[in-house]
Amino acid sequence: MWRRVSIKRMPGLWPVALRAVLEGLAVVGVDPDVLCRRCGIDRARLNDPHHRVPLEQAGRVWPEATRMWGRPGIGLGVGAAMPFGALEALDYTFATAGTVALGLKRIAHAFDVVTGGATRMRLHHGPDELSLVFQPLPMDDLRDYGVALSVQRLAWAGVVPARVTLKGGPVAPREEYREKLGCPVHFGADASAVVIRAAHGARRLPVPLPGLQAIVDRDLSAQLSRSLEARDLLDDVRREVMVTLTPGGPTMGVIARRLGMGARTLQRQLAARDTTFTRLVDQTRRTMALEHLHRGQLSVAEIAFLLGFSESSAFSRAVRRWTGVWPVDVRARGT
Repeated sequence: MWRRVSIKRMPGLWPVALRAVLEGLAVVGVDPDVLCRRCGIDRARLNDPHHRVPLEQAGRVWPEATRMWGRPGIGLGVGAAMPFGALEALDYTFATAGTVALGLKRIAHAFDVVTGGATRMRLHHGPDELSLVFQPLPMDDLRDYGVALSVQRLAWAGVVPARVTLKGGPVAPREEYREKLGCPVHFGADASAVVIRAAHGARRLPVPLPGLQAIVDRDLSAQLSRSLEARDLLDDVRREVMVTLTPGGPTMGVIARRLGMGARTLQRQLAARDTTFTRLVDQTRRTMALEHLHRGQLSVAEIAFLLGFSESSAFSRAVRRWTGVWPVDVRARGT
């Protein structure tokens, strides 16, 4: 079901988001190649990290997929069928967040970015519960897809939601919601949300799945292995910075807690090593940024997101400060 929203001025959808949807649609029996042709989408271009799919074009996917599927409820079915790892780097950012709560916060930010603002989520903290709340979405199938996808990520982390609330009514038969989401589902709520116990938010995330190891090997393994072997405080800080990069950057308090010490203690120990927390964060970002730029597999916007910059322009300015040239020049040099 469609609701009227204005999407003409929104930027396009990142290819990774649509690739994941197509993979899920294939699992439930919808031919992605046929679907893309009917929606006017060049599937080959979805492998280009710089490409953006216009949202008006991407919005044709769900109605056309429903017609091809032949019955209602495809959003719920696809979201529930989406294996962990299908979202590629987005799942990686969740897997390496450290805790479930930070992972959900990263998911919320990720979907803001990759969908060009078409899908927005916010993590609300209550005394006993955490709620991943969705903005009103233009389609109920998209609502169900986002909720089911989030529930699948929680399942990988060993967390079963306390409940799911959905704004509006069911698209699929009601019993399918309980079956696929594995928790009580309430319709006609003020907002669509996935609710978990606050204690589950503090749960440590498991080691990333083998399917994500390629990303780890490509981007972080050399630095991580050095950190784990040396066990030096500076390496420990760098390692924790790598896995807690968020918009605005990790804070000293967060890193200190992850290392089992107070912020002032960490500050004193860094000063004794003639450095500061801010300097270490900057150095870590610089190292990771240059590796990504030289590899050339991610766009500047994607690198900026992965390194926790709020905007591509902020990342570009940081690269210029580090190297004296803009990201495109670093990439062109390849050194």
